[in-house]
Amino acid sequence: MAKSWREIGSTVWHYSQRALPLAVSLGLVVWLVFFKVGTAKLVDSVQQVNWPLLLGISFIQLVVLFLWDSFSLWWLYSQPNKKLPFKAVLSASTEAAGWSAINLEVGQAAFAVRMANMVDEPVATFLGRSIVMSMFDFGVTTAFGLLGYILMPTRRYRYLMYICIVGVGGLILLALAVAYLFPQRWRTWIQKHPWGRWLKWWSWKHTGLLLVQRVVLATGIFAYAGAGLALIGVPPHPTVADEARMVFGVIPFVLLSEAIPSAGGLGTRETVLIYLTGGPPGAILGFSLIWSVSLIIGRILIGTGSWIYTSVTGKSKEEDFESDTSKSNKDQSAAGEAKEKQAS
Repeated sequence: MAKSWREIGSTVWHYSQRALPLAVSLGLVVWLVFFKVGTAKLVDSVQQVNWPLLLGISFIQLVVLFLWDSFSLWWLYSQPNKKLPFKAVLSASTEAAGWSAINLEVGQAAFAVRMANMVDEPVATFLGRSIVMSMFDFGVTTAFGLLGYILMPTRRYRYLMYICIVGVGGLILLALAVAYLFPQRWRTWIQKHPWGRWLKWWSWKHTGLLLVQRVVLATGIFAYAGAGLALIGVPPHPTVADEARMVFGVIPFVLLSEAIPSAGGLGTRETVLIYLTGGPPGAILGFSLIWSVSLIIGRILIGTGSWIYTSVTGKSKEEDFESDTSKSNKDQSAAGEAKEKQAS
């Protein structure tokens, strides 16, 4: 009997974890649309703003940033000297995109599993590098949030500033501790596990290159958000300085809110935007829903397209990877032979 109760409890816990993100998103959206803002204000804002243009910009930024993120993943997983075709990483990213529409963490796990299956390495190897990238993203976001408070020092952001200081300071201290203060036996223990092998070859050069890549990605998100807020008139009659203060003061915390369990940030993104911008709630809710829904639908379409490609061609991602790797090796061998002939 005790075993059956444990099984029931385990099953309930398993499904509740899956249902929580969707429940959070639906609860927040219902509260915002019907109680906080109201359907009348939301409909009125839709009629006054060029939403088709905003929707087009949303899908463009989705595609551009998705490709840049895939490039960054390819660079990270190719280090220090792996011959990893970009097409293989892009294929894994497209397949995991559908899962990211449900939950970002689930999407990251699906990507790590797919890459591990392709290259026949432990899943923990790729999860470890995914954690590294997440730490860089957190550091970049909190650093921009700190910059936003410097540009826009209001009481509304004062407590959020402490989150940014702790985030940036904590990551800097962690990096210095791992590089210079950890005893060798600690480093050896970490490096012998698949998730920590990257410490064997990681250098400050790698830190700088990955940091630049994630700053570019975050800047693209800020540019999109700034364009969207300008289209809905937030802040009203803005100068470039006003828009910069608004974007850097608000969007970092919108990105941090995506860590809360939700369906692709739906609901959490809208709540933070309405609270922090202090602008017309109907217009802000409309813009944020366009942002969230375009991300979710876009990721689903990308994931569905990947599944259709696999079904039509009858080739698995593993077969594509082996084919691309073989072609890459042949190209490199041919290039080496050509150099030898020139030298002789």
